[in-house]
Amino acid sequence: MNKQELFLLLERKVNGVLWSSLLLLITTGYVGLLIHQHSNFVLWNSILHSMAGTVFVTAILYFGVVHFRRTLGFRRPMTFVMGIFGWILLIAACYTGLHLMLKGRTEADELFYYSHIILVSLSLLITVVHILAYYVVAAKNQKLNEYFPSLDHAVRKVIGKGIVAIGGVFMLVYLGSQLYDPKYTTSPVAGTYQYDYGDHPFRPSQTETYHNTFIDTRQIAISSECAICHQDIAQQWADSTHKKAASDPTYVRNINLLASKKGISATRYCEGCHAPIALLVGALSPGGFHGGQPDTHANREGVNCLSCHGIQSIEHLKGNASYRFGPATAYLFEGAENEALKAINRLSIRLKPAQHKADMARDFIGKSEFCATCSSPTDWLNAPIALVLAMTISVMSVEGVLMTRSGAATPCRRSMASRLWRSREPRGCSTQSRPSSSDGSTSRRRASGWSSRVSRQPSSRPNSR
Repeated sequence: MNKQELFLLLERKVNGVLWSSLLLLITTGYVGLLIHQHSNFVLWNSILHSMAGTVFVTAILYFGVVHFRRTLGFRRPMTFVMGIFGWILLIAACYTGLHLMLKGRTEADELFYYSHIILVSLSLLITVVHILAYYVVAAKNQKLNEYFPSLDHAVRKVIGKGIVAIGGVFMLVYLGSQLYDPKYTTSPVAGTYQYDYGDHPFRPSQTETYHNTFIDTRQIAISSECAICHQDIAQQWADSTHKKAASDPTYVRNINLLASKKGISATRYCEGCHAPIALLVGALSPGGFHGGQPDTHANREGVNCLSCHGIQSIEHLKGNASYRFGPATAYLFEGAENEALKAINRLSIRLKPAQHKADMARDFIGKSEFCATCSSPTDWLNAPIALVLAMTISVMSVEGVLMTRSGAATPCRRSMASRLWRSREPRGCSTQSRPSSSDGSTSRRRASGWSSRVSRQPSSRPNSR
């Protein structure tokens, strides 16, 4: 067997895989371009396209080297040049495709997406011209397998069988995924749930959900999943006050005191903003937990990713936590706990992120009204629990030391809630010492009353004696 025959044999061995994967790539690629509606079929089509592309990369690299060595001695310069140019464009198209598969179609890499489409179209066009040019210059009385000796009848048979087999597997997997059920629950995690503030599950918080009941933990407490793709943002969140909204020592003391004085149901008002997970999963009832309790999702995540990005609409601006929460549109195997199924879920999001972006970046995010559903500075005063909260924060404030009822002259720096409750506190706290001035004189400040709390700014913290 000479070199020509050896290279021809090697070409025939790889051609079955090469042409099967190429035909699948062309079919799935244009299906993805033409169908934009979010569905399991479109998601599986994208995954099949990526798998076929991965196989095709290996096959085209191998075929290119073997085919080049087999045809190097042929005197067809134009055909040769077009073949080399088309092969290089195919490699470039494969590179952009692999980049999109591994990194996802992000806004920053949108150039890769359009480059991929252009490179694929050009490489296919040049490949067709290359084949036609070879056909024209070849002897017209030859048979098809002599025109394309590496595509003999046996190879074409393998290609046909390969496409049918892959298509069958694809349909079975697709139908199987249609039967997948994450079995989300709408039952409260606390078990028996007490409706102490009417028949609404989240009152006195103003929170609503898309189905007017509780959310499964897997639909909200998934910040670790978000961090796999959004690492920079996740790191910023990990250092933010949002993440510490439920684990901050001041809040932990306050919410524990409130729960002990008024019962855990009363914490629903606070938790709608400080620990939405605890509120939405139905944990704020006897037998459950609140955000101030360690080793819980609510305490660890505070205001997590979906606490904001899972909000579907703003209900009003007249009460605390006045938003409507709803989970995002499901991708493949949403809510799965198996690592392999989770990997497929993440891949489907990377390949088709349009629906994910629409769900997570709604138009109102970033507007002041959106933030005001929790951060409105005056609405909380109208709540039935406002006085209890004011007393709680005043008593447990870590910024100062309470004056005793005996009137001991211990300096005390007030938090805002402490100053709101100033008129109810012992007389010993009505004034506070300031540090001595340079000429030895001592200045004093009077406590601001309830009526002047808005116009006055908090004074600087005095040095303790």
